[in-house]
Amino acid sequence: MPKFRCVVAIPTKELYSGEVDYAGIPGVDGDYGVLSGHESFVGLNRTGVLTLWFDPEGKEKAQFLIMGGATQVLNSHLSVLPRFGCSVDEIDADQVKGEMEALKAQIAEIEREGGDAGGSVSRTLVSESLAWCEAQLKAVGQ
Repeated sequence: MPKFRCVVAIPTKELYSGEVDYAGIPGVDGDYGVLSGHESFVGLNRTGVLTLWFDPEGKEKAQFLIMGGATQVLNSHLSVLPRFGCSVDEIDADQVKGEMEALKAQIAEIEREGGDAGGSVSRTLVSESLAWCEAQLKAVGQ
């Protein structure tokens, strides 16, 4: 199976750039796979684990947790551009749990101050951060 070029990048940095045999992508309409020669398309990502396989047997792979954004396949080149993302191997569950407790405290404070009326921007941002933490724990099986 021929390899194809793949780039995974969040707004602040590139997570991966190189050749892959296969990519499994969490799309808003369901998971899908990309091989070399795949038809060109643009799709939206959902929060989930993106898996890149580097060998035809599927033994060598890398996994990235991604949230939102888009994916494009064009001329056997795959670009995955999520809003947030990280390598699953880099997730520290204990650290994420600590962040979750701090975020929950922030939400409680916002609610005490009445900042939730009308869906405040700060509540929305904190809630999105909390959802990202929950996704990280799910990605590492916790």
